[in-house]
Amino acid sequence: TGHIDYGTPVVGKAPAHGQTIGIMYIPRFGADYTRPIIEGTSADVLDTLGLGHYGSTSMPGAIGNFAVAGHRQTHGAVLDNI
Repeated sequence: TGHIDYGTPVVGKAPAHGQTIGIMYIPRFGADYTRPIIEGTSADVLDTLGLGHYGSTSMPGAIGNFAVAGHRQTHGAVLDNI
């Protein structure tokens, strides 16, 4: 019944375009299923680097949605199992 206060969440700071934010792990798709998360959703990111973070959405730890984009069947197929 007691509420545990973990304090204010740490909000990640958006890196420069094309820089890595972190790694997405999805164990349901396999123990080694990982995809890089990169700042930006332009072709230079999505076609070669991995999942792209929409700059208009929140960063991890912030209130709101953290949204990413990626290809399913081309350019590395980072969302191939989704």
